[in-house]
Amino acid sequence: MKAFILIPTLIFSILVTGCSTPVPKQISNAPFQILPDNLSPETLISQAIAAQDEQQKSDLYLQASLLYWENNLTAQTNAALLTVNPGNLSHENLQQYLLLTLKLGLLEESVPKLDKVLPLLSNKAFHQFSIEQQTELTELLFKAYRFTGKPIQAAIILIENSGLFSNDEYLNNHETIWSELRKADLALLSQYQYFGESIDVKGWLTLAQSIKQNQINLEAQYIALTTWNESWPNHPAAINPPHELDILIQLPSTQPTKITLALPLSGPISGAGKAIRDGFMASYFNTPSKLGRDIEIQFFDTHLNNIENLYNQTEAESALIIGPLDKNSLNKLTKLEHLNTKTLALNYLDNAEQEIANLFQFGLAPETETKQIAQRLSKKGLEKIGIIAPESNWGFRLHDAFFNDLNHENGTLIESTFYSDQASLSETVAKLLATQTSKERAKKVRTIINTRFEFQPRRRKDIDAIVMIARPKTAKQINPLFAYHYADSIPIFSTSQVHSEKNNNDLEGIEFIEMPWMLSSTIDIKNQIHNNIPESSQKHKRFYALGVDAFKLAPRLTILKEVSDSQIDGQTGTLSMNSTGQISRNMEWARFRKGKTISLQD
Repeated sequence: MKAFILIPTLIFSILVTGCSTPVPKQISNAPFQILPDNLSPETLISQAIAAQDEQQKSDLYLQASLLYWENNLTAQTNAALLTVNPGNLSHENLQQYLLLTLKLGLLEESVPKLDKVLPLLSNKAFHQFSIEQQTELTELLFKAYRFTGKPIQAAIILIENSGLFSNDEYLNNHETIWSELRKADLALLSQYQYFGESIDVKGWLTLAQSIKQNQINLEAQYIALTTWNESWPNHPAAINPPHELDILIQLPSTQPTKITLALPLSGPISGAGKAIRDGFMASYFNTPSKLGRDIEIQFFDTHLNNIENLYNQTEAESALIIGPLDKNSLNKLTKLEHLNTKTLALNYLDNAEQEIANLFQFGLAPETETKQIAQRLSKKGLEKIGIIAPESNWGFRLHDAFFNDLNHENGTLIESTFYSDQASLSETVAKLLATQTSKERAKKVRTIINTRFEFQPRRRKDIDAIVMIARPKTAKQINPLFAYHYADSIPIFSTSQVHSEKNNNDLEGIEFIEMPWMLSSTIDIKNQIHNNIPESSQKHKRFYALGVDAFKLAPRLTILKEVSDSQIDGQTGTLSMNSTGQISRNMEWARFRKGKTISLQD
């Protein structure tokens, strides 16, 4: 029996003397008790091994782990801590044990370890420590809750301990608190029950619930905020509101009162222009103003008029131009000396880093989709990718965009193939999967040995996934070819162009990215447009959504620009703005199953 006990002891001794992984200095050692210098952790471990009392044994192991931590020895800290039985610790030592586990969990970025310790670790238990130690504990708990995806709890920790921070830190915490509460799922936020005593927490939670419940309608958010301010006039967030709410309360004076839709209402792309117009106006008529300021709407046909003419007149400060749609007109704006009117262009400049005052860019650029496809592949651990695309400017453009996006995600493009017409599809798929090479190798072997033998072609094994760029008609011919060429087990991903709201047979299993507008049949405004304009073509359906979101963006441009990480749930995706005024769309994922579209919830 004694020999059995000595084996793990020996292993532990080797570990604590042989490993020396340093602890980064940004995680300090306070508020742990500093032990006498004449004690070594190895001495404490020897005493723990010899100890007969279980509480004493755990106390000694804990003291050893604290000393290892103070000496920046992570591996040894972990090893010593694993030998501690927390059930045998006194209350004070248990808190030290939990706090050390918390620090190790943050250092190792271990969600399981943090999830295990957080419910047991209450910041209230540390009020016997100094202000500096309490402040550090608050920051540690905040980081842990945020890292483990618990934004409500992360915000509450800062609110409950707001008195620990200096004036500047206190105000900065308001932004952090609001940022965390904005991340929280509305359902969780509405159902969350706070059992603490802080009235400030209750006020913050009520505020966040009110704003998020009305996130679809900006005017409703404004009314909810003014109502909350009347109910909580002395709340810290009412006295010093986060920047987003400070902008929101000024909405009546900042939203545009005159909007010009600068769109191609005639000419070759008038179908898209008219769809945007109709989507915008449908939103306008379905959103009566509650702020007492009517919006004047006028139209400007960019096919018949030069876009520059709109900027030759002095515009009111509250005016907004939505458009142009075509890139040629958009490029003309870059040559103007300055834009004297705020403009929401419905396309993107080729130079993504070019920033122009008063110019915001929003559109349906397919590069948004290739970026998100590359991110999804990386998230799924699919690193070696093959791509099949049309031999056209559109196909080359998406291929090159995906190639760059995949490189950014540290993926590898193993093979690229391009099809020119229907007759070339089978040959293109065979080239992608190298099945033709397999057949040619077998033919050569037959010639050499002059003997016929049974042979089954094999596809290449170095592709984790395939990205298919194709419209529905072509995709329905390509997808069965993957199975024919022995690739039915390879996951297929595609852009939104593969999807239509009609017959989706022969697309089984393909995972694709799409805007919410095209995945839902319960969007009221979409059904209204379909009923009022039944002849609207499938080709322009996404442009209706672009018009709907353009209306939604119009009064929110200032918020998106000035409030970092702010976003809007739109019909073309979740909308956010980067530093150069470009609005990106985070879209949804779906899969074809038995001819139907199944939304995928991550």
